Amino acid sequence: MPNSDSDIPVTMEQKGGLPVNSTGHQQSVNAVIPAKTGIGRHAIAVLWNHISNAKRNVIQWWHVDFSRLRQEKIYNTMSDSIPMTREGYNKIRAELDYLENEEMPVILERLANARAEGDLSENAEYHGARESQGLLQAKINELKSKLGRATILDPASMPQGEVRFGATVKVRRKGGRGTETYTLVGAGEEDYDLGKILVNSPLAQGFLGAKKGETITAQLPKGPIEFTILDVSYE
Repeated sequence: MPNSDSDIPVTMEQKGGLPVNSTGHQQSVNAVIPAKTGIGRHAIAVLWNHISNAKRNVIQWWHVDFSRLRQEKIYNTMSDSIPMTREGYNKIRAELDYLENEEMPVILERLANARAEGDLSENAEYHGARESQGLLQAKINELKSKLGRATILDPASMPQGEVRFGATVKVRRKGGRGTETYTLVGAGEEDYDLGKILVNSPLAQGFLGAKKGETITAQLPKGPIEFTILDVSYE
């Protein structure tokens, strides 16, 4: 039978930063320090206390940082939504159906015919079909992602008098003589030749929230450009 706590073998288990002995009792700092270490017990006790505090601070930092990252993930997920009209949604849906049910079967048939020829190592038709399949699948995945993140909006429900989704904006660039007209649209409806720009594009983001008569600065890839809002309408 051991005579004291200090005579009981110390295990590797930890309890609040201190070892526990084989009976399950937590050892004190003094109990786990040999009597003759050449180092003052007080100094070692202070060092042990610093280590415990550092460990506690790391754990607290991890919890706070993890919470922050989780909130950022939630925010980013929300901001990744893609606004679009019902018409734009249906257009993307139709394109996806065509790619999956019309184009993909043709490519799969090409692959099957190329495999039937035997050796594939130098089969140009097979490798060409595989490349086409990969490109088409990437396009299909992109369209599915857009539909999965779609938020259907009705331009008629947007606040009148300021630039929002679906607005047609007439503007003049700083130093320019002519005017430009843009319509802020969702995915599937963009047509840059007709001035239909995506609502999440840098130019459209500069217009959002502006009202007739205001001057805004759009942060474009080539640098900031000032525009004066001449008119805002919803068709």
